[in-house]
Amino acid sequence: MKTLIIILTTLPFLSFTLKDDNTLNNTNVLEKFVFGAPKSSFKDLALEVENKSAHLYTINPAELSIPGVEFEYIHAAFTKNKLSAITISTKNSTRGYFLKYLKDNYGAPAKTSTTYEWEVKNVRIVYEPYKTGHDASVSFLPV
Repeated sequence: MKTLIIILTTLPFLSFTLKDDNTLNNTNVLEKFVFGAPKSSFKDLALEVENKSAHLYTINPAELSIPGVEFEYIHAAFTKNKLSAITISTKNSTRGYFLKYLKDNYGAPAKTSTTYEWEVKNVRIVYEPYKTGHDASVSFLPV
């Protein structure tokens, strides 16, 4: 059931990633992912959703390491076979460590009533704490 909820909440995200190839500018995200990189440059992708020319995959959370942060999932969206967005969810109440990492690496965020947002290095970062628990979803989108 949890997987179904995650997939349903990422469908709007997948639709958003249907962008022109010109927006995928080879920008490096978290020193691990590069917008515009071909799907073939990733290993062990698990297909979650397929939508026209866009696909949503799950990447093994062990592929990413941030001190103090545990990951529930890492979703990677590919448009026309190129990485076009990343969404990461924390687990075990580690969202505070991820927020600190983002602030340390990207500066002070703009705050809304429900999110923290950055726009740096051709990337829009949206940090959204879950309403229940102490975890968050973080999306990285090309600008």
